[in-house]
Amino acid sequence: MSPSTLKRAISIIALFLYIAAWAQDEPQEKSSCSQKLKEMQKSYELGVLSPIPEALKDCMSGGFTKTEKLQGYRLIILTYLFLDETKKAEQYMNDLLNYEPDYVPNKALDPIEYIRLFDSFNVLPFISFGVGLGANQTSAKLVNSYSVGNSDNSPTKYESGINFNFGASVDLLLVKKLYISAEGYVFLRSFSSTTDVLPRSRLTTEETHTAINLPVTIKYVIGTGKLKPYLRAGVATDLLLSSQNLMVRTNTNTNQNDFAGPSVDMSPNRNNINLYLVGGVGIAYKLGYGYLFLDGRYLYGMSNFAKVGERYSDFEEKITQYGYIDNDFGLNNIQATIGYMMSLYKVKKKKSKQDIE
Repeated sequence: MSPSTLKRAISIIALFLYIAAWAQDEPQEKSSCSQKLKEMQKSYELGVLSPIPEALKDCMSGGFTKTEKLQGYRLIILTYLFLDETKKAEQYMNDLLNYEPDYVPNKALDPIEYIRLFDSFNVLPFISFGVGLGANQTSAKLVNSYSVGNSDNSPTKYESGINFNFGASVDLLLVKKLYISAEGYVFLRSFSSTTDVLPRSRLTTEETHTAINLPVTIKYVIGTGKLKPYLRAGVATDLLLSSQNLMVRTNTNTNQNDFAGPSVDMSPNRNNINLYLVGGVGIAYKLGYGYLFLDGRYLYGMSNFAKVGERYSDFEEKITQYGYIDNDFGLNNIQATIGYMMSLYKVKKKKSKQDIE
């Protein structure tokens, strides 16, 4: 064997021994911390309290499993409580709740002093980020009717359509139970209409919108358990991206189509920015570090979607072929969304006895 080959072999063996030693050290370190926790629990039971916080200090920084670290926090807090060092007990309870916001003491086993200390803190999701997917139903409301014939004798009849929406949201804590929500949803929505435009001539339309809906609402959360109902109210701005209208003009005597499709681009005839009032209810279920939510809301349209100055534009296609003239109309929307919100938590000491209760 050449000297270079021997040297390479020795290097590989040395590296292998180093990796094996490192792999062995980590379980030993964890085993050592686990043993130390058991020893300190025994020390607590015997009433030897003073050495406990210092003995667990290094393992709390690294070496415990998650369950052991929670046990370590509990043991240190109990130690400081019974040593009458309340400030240190409060600091470790604050650290525990920052480490595990979902932590809840065992009220059947934990001392009353420990439970009172826990109850003196609020753990609130001060900011939450969410995503959602849902369905919506859009209905048009007639404001002023226009027609190539007598609009009083042949008013437009609107029917609602169902489509879907998806988007994201941010909730920011204002005060306890009260949040401001800012959301952005991509909306696909549709509705249809029927109008007897002339004797023996009926026009049916199916209009589809793509829009970005931007609600800003105040949300009030009811209850403190895992299942939390809530109410919301606010306003929404709607940015219309596109509008397509599939028109069919039918001879009512023969039931034959006089004119049909393709879809007509209605974007030039629509106001791009529209406003809504928003009201809704929902329910959130605590799951992990966030909430699974089901949200239902009603959007009441405050704007005229028809652009008045463009009512008689594109005379040749819309009016001559189809007999279509834009009405003044608004849109209302019912929305149901399911999603998940991930929360960042704020741990805060309660200030008053009323807060604790």
